[in-house]
Amino acid sequence: MPNRLNISRLSILLLGCFTIIGCGSGGNDSSNSGGNNTSGDVSSLQIITPMTIFSKPAESSPGYIVVKNPTNAAVSNLHYSLANLIGGAKGAEIESASAANCAVVESMSQCNLKVTIPAGAVAGSLGFSANNENSNLSDKLNKSLKAGSSESQTIGVEQIAYNSKSGADGITLSYYHTVINGTPYILVTGLVASANAGSFNNIVLVDDNGNVLPNQEIIGNLNNAQGSTFSMLVQLPSAIGTSLTVKIQTQQNGKAVSTSTQGYTLSLTEGVGIANTLPEAVYLT
Repeated sequence: MPNRLNISRLSILLLGCFTIIGCGSGGNDSSNSGGNNTSGDVSSLQIITPMTIFSKPAESSPGYIVVKNPTNAAVSNLHYSLANLIGGAKGAEIESASAANCAVVESMSQCNLKVTIPAGAVAGSLGFSANNENSNLSDKLNKSLKAGSSESQTIGVEQIAYNSKSGADGITLSYYHTVINGTPYILVTGLVASANAGSFNNIVLVDDNGNVLPNQEIIGNLNNAQGSTFSMLVQLPSAIGTSLTVKIQTQQNGKAVSTSTQGYTLSLTEGVGIANTLPEAVYLT
């Protein structure tokens, strides 16, 4: 009798093993999973977060996270979360309407997720992650060290700092100045820091010769009032070791109004580690 019981247990275990192997046979391509992964693979998404979100003293401040799906299969049943809220990031929330809108990201499309930082926030940081219940765990772990991963990413919170500069020089940018080659996009956070920035209804990045960089997009509302913030999605050049100097240009109805005298450097590199010290590591009161 004990031998029969052991044989039965062994049969059940083997059946379970074969079932797991069969379910995971699709690899990274959710379209090959035989219908078992109907929500698609969240690890195939590119999650593009900003380096920082500017906070305002008297009102809440928006920041944006871009979720891109570069594959031929939609990813659905997506859930987004914030964690490790440190310092001024405490009280940060994901806007429910944008979360609902981004619950499904169709193939070859993108969705913009809005995060709100509470008024009066000082320096801090927060973690962001995306998940769906049918994601393959091993795929997620393999993706966790790659740029654009769905695994938790850290975003800083920084108080706005005003100045009195004129024209486009009165606009401040925050972004990762050095990124690993292979990262397709960066998300630039902008602040109209000066009341003298002038009138405009669009902002673009240009090179040293005044040529507008291709593939850039304003995310969210753009306002020329002092203290207003905006986000800009920028596609990066693909050449290894490329260093690019860009300037800010304000425009009115497609015509240039002002170009900054200050240049911002953007570098791509490979084979090195990049550390960004955010208040998650150092927080002073």
